[in-house]
Amino acid sequence: PEALCRLFTASNLGDVVDIRSYNPGFDYDAHCSIMSLPHIFHVAGQRDIPSTVPYLSIPQHLTTQWQAKLAECKGTRVGLVWAGNPKNLRDALRSLPLADYAPLFELAGLTFVSLQKGAPAAQIADAKLPVLDLMDDCDDMLDTGALIQCLDLVISVDTSVAHLTGAVGKPIWLLNRHEGEWRWAIDREDSVWYPTMQVFNQESADTWEPTITRVVQALSELAPVLDT
Repeated sequence: PEALCRLFTASNLGDVVDIRSYNPGFDYDAHCSIMSLPHIFHVAGQRDIPSTVPYLSIPQHLTTQWQAKLAECKGTRVGLVWAGNPKNLRDALRSLPLADYAPLFELAGLTFVSLQKGAPAAQIADAKLPVLDLMDDCDDMLDTGALIQCLDLVISVDTSVAHLTGAVGKPIWLLNRHEGEWRWAIDREDSVWYPTMQVFNQESADTWEPTITRVVQALSELAPVLDT
């Protein structure tokens, strides 16, 4: 996808092209569906999932630009994502209103930064919570990755931003829906894909409240550590 082209190019993954810019007869030497990679690793004798991070790179000059934009942000900087793409058939199961994050804002010494794109970003005004929103300056995932590099922690539902944060090696707390997702296994609070990830599983499908309570407790314990 176009949103990944600059990020992959900056990460020295070889020549990167947006295949949509080519005609249907675009020629290639090999192709693999991304969802088939775990099977291929297994067949090739790679029993352990490769999880060395970071494996995506952000140019220093972009990170420096974002550091300047966030210079006035005091304390621990926490990125927030509360909703995924509404076109996903299961989006209602993984997304939550920004207002559900309200208990996090009762903690002192934190600055919350939006990493939310799309229509759900409008909830910032509706929720009347002090969330810094600079996402209009993020044109693609490279820009978003540079912003993430300047944060201490990202808290996200199951979206591409959660994967991006893990791929660049920054701390990521994932809110995992009750129904679950094969990537996150069952009843695990860590990730085989991302060593910097902590998983907070939803206890029941009808509410996120107990999950948010656990996040608040963990954040109250972590913030003083990050701020020293």
